[in-house]
Amino acid sequence: MKKLLGLLTVLTVTVFMATSAFADVNIIKSAFASFDPVAMTFSVDLYEWESGKDFTTYTGTGVGSISFDLSGVTLGNTSAQWASGDVFAKISSNLSSQQAGTTVYMYTKNTTDGDYKAKVGRVDGTKTLYNGLVRKEATATYQPGDYAPLFVKCKKISDANADYKSTKPADFSAEEPYNGSRILADYSDSDFSTLPESAKVIGTSGANGGVWVGYGVPSGQTVDPYNWYAGSEDVIMFFGANFDHVTGGSHYGTETIKFVQSIE
Repeated sequence: MKKLLGLLTVLTVTVFMATSAFADVNIIKSAFASFDPVAMTFSVDLYEWESGKDFTTYTGTGVGSISFDLSGVTLGNTSAQWASGDVFAKISSNLSSQQAGTTVYMYTKNTTDGDYKAKVGRVDGTKTLYNGLVRKEATATYQPGDYAPLFVKCKKISDANADYKSTKPADFSAEEPYNGSRILADYSDSDFSTLPESAKVIGTSGANGGVWVGYGVPSGQTVDPYNWYAGSEDVIMFFGANFDHVTGGSHYGTETIKFVQSIE
């Protein structure tokens, strides 16, 4: 009996010591991953469109300004007549690799002094607008035809190659932003401050950012519409303008198409 009792005592002490040793283990490790910051890049290059040429192969200096095919514009016609741009823009950026919070805007500022200064706005309902190409001969008294509204159409370079390598996009002045199309707003437009992102933002940073290519609702869903961005892919921007009341000898232009990180 004494031997058995002694054995039980030893076992009890042994179990107690093992439990105490396990409870005292407290091991802490750390893990880290760091990425070097990179400067933001954003470039806009203009090129003359060539039928059949892959958009990825347009490189180098390009051209200095945007020109239009005016062959379909009849002088004196009071209805809007479409003129497609002979020149497109190739936009490259690393916005999607930047931290969220950076916004790039695109607009004109036609009230700036110059040969194509907008001297008086045109009234559209409750709005006063200065956007578009401005007639150089315009006076301080507005006349129909003093502006040719300017439109842009943005496509990922892969989509542009699929759809517009051989034929430029047709008149997209009536298209909604769902197709990557928009009328180019002017900073002096009376409604500029209240315009939605799809009307004046051309790029945003963050993992889901990049250059703007449209606006809509995902297929089969009913969530609020949202803007689409191209990620790290380059974007092709096409141009077009609507002309009306054009007279012989008229000159139209804008020297203030701006891509800016903050609204001036």
